[in-house]
Amino acid sequence: MVSVSLFGQTTPVTESFSNIGNSGSYGTSTWTGDDGGTWTATDAREDESINGKAITIRDGKLTSPSITGGAGTITLTTQRKFGDSGSGDLTVYVNDVLVGVAPYDASVQTSTITANVSGSFVLTVETPSNGNRIAIDDLSITAFSSSDNVEIIYEDFQDCDNISFTAFSVSSTANWECSNSNGYEQINAYNADEAADDYLISEELNLDTYSNEVLTFESYNQYSDDNIDGAEVELLYTTAYTGDPSTTTWQSIDATFASADSETWTPSGDVNLSAISGNAVRIAFHYTSSGTGPGSSSLWRIDDVELSGVLGNVGPAINNISQSPATGVTPSDAVTVSADVTDSDGIASVVLNWGTESGNLPNEITMNLSSGDTYVADTDIPAQADGTTVYYEIVATDANTSPETSTSTTQNYTSLELLSLIISEVADPGNTPNAKFVEVYNNGSSTIDFSSQIVYLARYSNGNTTTNNSSVELTGTLAPGDYYVIAYSSSAFPSAYGFEADLYSGFVSGNGDDVYALYQNGDENSGTLLDIYGEIGVDGTGEAWEYKDSRAVRNSLSYEPSATWIASQWDITAANTEDMTPNSGEAVAYTYSEGTWSPANPEGNVTSSDNIVIENGQVNFSSDIEVNDLIINSDGALTVEAVLGVNGDITNNGSLTFISNNTSVGQLGEFNGSITGNDINVQRYIPGGNRAFRFLTSTVTTSTSIHANWQENDVSSEGYGIHITGSTDGSNGFDATPSGNPSLFGFDNANEAWFSIDNTDVNTLVAGEPYRVFVRGDRTIDVSQNSSTATATTLRATGTLATGDQTTNLANTQDNFNFIGNPYQAIVDMNLVLDNSTNLNTNQYYVWDPNMNTQGAYVTVDLSTGAPTPSGSAANQFIQPGQAAFVTTLTNADASILFEESDKATGESMTGVFRNSDQFNTSTINIDLQSQLAYANNGSMADGALLKFVANASNGIEANDAAKLGNIDETLSIVNGGHYLSIETRDLPQIGEVIPFYLSNYRQEDYVFRINLNNINGVTAYLVDEYLGTQTPLVNNEENVISFNVNEADEESVSPTRFSITFADSNLANTTIDKNSFALYPNPTNTGEFTIQLAGSSADRLEVKVFDMLGKQVYGKQFETFENQIKVTEVALQTGIYLVQLNQKGKTYTQKLIVK
Repeated sequence: MVSVSLFGQTTPVTESFSNIGNSGSYGTSTWTGDDGGTWTATDAREDESINGKAITIRDGKLTSPSITGGAGTITLTTQRKFGDSGSGDLTVYVNDVLVGVAPYDASVQTSTITANVSGSFVLTVETPSNGNRIAIDDLSITAFSSSDNVEIIYEDFQDCDNISFTAFSVSSTANWECSNSNGYEQINAYNADEAADDYLISEELNLDTYSNEVLTFESYNQYSDDNIDGAEVELLYTTAYTGDPSTTTWQSIDATFASADSETWTPSGDVNLSAISGNAVRIAFHYTSSGTGPGSSSLWRIDDVELSGVLGNVGPAINNISQSPATGVTPSDAVTVSADVTDSDGIASVVLNWGTESGNLPNEITMNLSSGDTYVADTDIPAQADGTTVYYEIVATDANTSPETSTSTTQNYTSLELLSLIISEVADPGNTPNAKFVEVYNNGSSTIDFSSQIVYLARYSNGNTTTNNSSVELTGTLAPGDYYVIAYSSSAFPSAYGFEADLYSGFVSGNGDDVYALYQNGDENSGTLLDIYGEIGVDGTGEAWEYKDSRAVRNSLSYEPSATWIASQWDITAANTEDMTPNSGEAVAYTYSEGTWSPANPEGNVTSSDNIVIENGQVNFSSDIEVNDLIINSDGALTVEAVLGVNGDITNNGSLTFISNNTSVGQLGEFNGSITGNDINVQRYIPGGNRAFRFLTSTVTTSTSIHANWQENDVSSEGYGIHITGSTDGSNGFDATPSGNPSLFGFDNANEAWFSIDNTDVNTLVAGEPYRVFVRGDRTIDVSQNSSTATATTLRATGTLATGDQTTNLANTQDNFNFIGNPYQAIVDMNLVLDNSTNLNTNQYYVWDPNMNTQGAYVTVDLSTGAPTPSGSAANQFIQPGQAAFVTTLTNADASILFEESDKATGESMTGVFRNSDQFNTSTINIDLQSQLAYANNGSMADGALLKFVANASNGIEANDAAKLGNIDETLSIVNGGHYLSIETRDLPQIGEVIPFYLSNYRQEDYVFRINLNNINGVTAYLVDEYLGTQTPLVNNEENVISFNVNEADEESVSPTRFSITFADSNLANTTIDKNSFALYPNPTNTGEFTIQLAGSSADRLEVKVFDMLGKQVYGKQFETFENQIKVTEVALQTGIYLVQLNQKGKTYTQKLIVK
């Protein structure tokens, strides 16, 4: 309850609500009341009125400040607002104790409730939370009248011969003792004969004649019992004292006692006993010790025990409300209601009010005395349709001349159809008695969730009519058409059948003559009998249903559940464990032992209802597989390179590893079971070739440090681990470097700032916790040399695999970037993640692609299409296992990201973020052919070819060389012997090597080659033009645009073998100029001016033209050549790319010019 202390405010109190605001929106309202205190209302609005301004509450509550002077009566006016339907009650509490209800409907009603509570209090008025909007006005509270408060007992222990308490020792010679000289009760177990268990019990009290009972006392403690964690003295009460406290059922009462060894008299404060009723109530102080010596016993004293209450008429006590059926009410059941109703004045009337809406109980049934104090409804509540909830309460009025009425709390039940759940197999194997089990089957059409549909399996042994609590509640879920096995022994069952049962219980110990029964909506005492094997009260020996050393199997799974055993539905045969079929009928357990699968290799054979058991040896799954349960015994090991689907549970007593490499990653599909046993091993492959930052996370939470996992505990294993730097001397778990620069960073989402991780010896990995990591390669590289080539490496970690919902709170500021990690060992669809998260932008997310540019780049993924920007990235909407990324907060409000198992997208492909991209793994030359007109206007390509260079690849024709299909128009092919190719994979290029092309079917006169070289290192590639006699050097890692012309009248110009690519020493590339070619410098130029360097001097006239990328001529001039150079200074070129064309002796030469 919300309360605010108010100095000096006391009853009587009035509240007109005139000081509330005028808000028409629902929220929390706080205002200063008429008497100066602070009032609060939740889910409230302030714009309605009754007699004046009124506070209107929907599904919230009104809370007063703290008020002194006690509460006599509480009066308030109510009215339902806004055309809501129905009526109901506001519940009124004083100090969290219900004192009455205030009804409401569409009319204006004023209600007065008698509270009679002394002392300070807080008033709370709560709505029924049914959506009705109820206005409250003109609230007033009268003061508590102490004249009605009387002493029930008072004991100061001054006269020990006449006290209202009796000492009773259950054990030990230490007793509660009264001393006239001291005036208190005392007990001390020191030097007693044994540990103490002693009671100080009051006389019998009739609390039905009082209300608002309050108990006070003082306590004193010396010494302490070091072996007792709880209270050495406790306050108890009972309404059914047997004469022996050890056989009496006691209830605990919260009270304040002296602190341990304080040696100070401590007041208890007011102990509220108003909730205790009955005409035979006793209270007791219960003392215990752990021994009889120092440190195992203590001294306690009790004094000034006073119990007071308000003497006067109170309403009847309504207890022990019961209904029949107690649970499992079906649409065919009428319900009988009874209750114990007592009052010292007698009972005038008892009625049952019921209805099918909470707060609206229009139907009334008279209840009459049946026997003792029990009243039973004259007629039953009629049977209700499936899914209907019935609410009811009992109203009783006493026979006093000034009668009082009491109303019980509201009870409810829901009419539901019984489950389609039957017992399908009962097993008592002759060869292994402890491998007993009971199998049940869901023959309905809906999944049964045992957390909401309560089902118990009970056993009645040896002809008994009670189970002696031999029952067990089913857990988990059961899909339609599936089985559920409850087994006796958690060791014998899996040993016999090769998989784990759904549930284990020692109650499943039937030896062939015991009854098994399924109960719905409760156990055998409270539930409804659903289905049964055998006959309750009959020993099965010699009966038709005896199953000793046998199996009993339902001969059809379509039978309805039955509360009586039907012999014709069962087949009973002698059987051993190998004859039993627990779980999914004839489910198969694929078992690997001593290098062999039995009955067969599960890959390609296993079904989702089968189980896999790896008893010993190493198993690898390289293709997707789905099973029910996966069990790995202590001598077994499993590696997963594809998608592992487990519909049940994983028991890992051996080794389970999810592999990651350049082509695949092991994933765990959508998983809702449990994982037990050893930690799981996970891997994250990172390709070589590029020293770059990576955004990484772990999919396991480790108990060991980052250093022990990602840094391989300092072991230099080729192909594994990374260096994590941050010190010059190797302290704090870091790998030492001369600079000591850090390489592992976290991100402060609230402040949008990177921070370096301070210690990898201490910090552990947490699934989904993201890092920015600089990856130099595996741990064999020389970390002190920046020139070290980055090798491929695999990060390894061992810990608890993240499964189930994974939630992380993020920054609450609009547009904040939040660094997050994929916690799952699975590819995840970020569309689904963000749709289910709170206050995050669902339009895009951001990844770091280390394969972009030279050191990596940020890539924005448009989640409406899954497309990346820049488009050259392989990133998409699917985030990889072990990958971290950024998301943004949508508005200024609390934000969190939620990963759910259903977000997994294990069928999607790996992206280039964790694979070798062509830019870094493969050297390529991509040749595109385009007409000059299409090039100038961003038109389509005419044709193209691709050369891929991989170390040690064959230059012969192999499967990865793609044959060329001829076009109707231009056709460009790579020529290898008699083969024409569109893609050729070759060994790394060698100096002097020539790769010929075949270009035919010209349709234009003017063309452009667009040649892109990626990672052509150690040599310089040249485009050779046999017709012009030129060799044009090609710039590595850039696009080379080379223009050429053809003339159908000139056979050499249209020769299909005109072009080839050759390779020369890269050291000569900057100085070699063919006799018919030219060079431009500076290129790029910052001024737009440039110089043309010719291969040799010439006195012939030469024409220079410059074209922009749209094909427009922006410069043209005739030159006479002198000293091999032409300086072009009178041209004003803007920033961009241009083509410089030289025309001489009927031939044209073209080079690209870049102006910065």
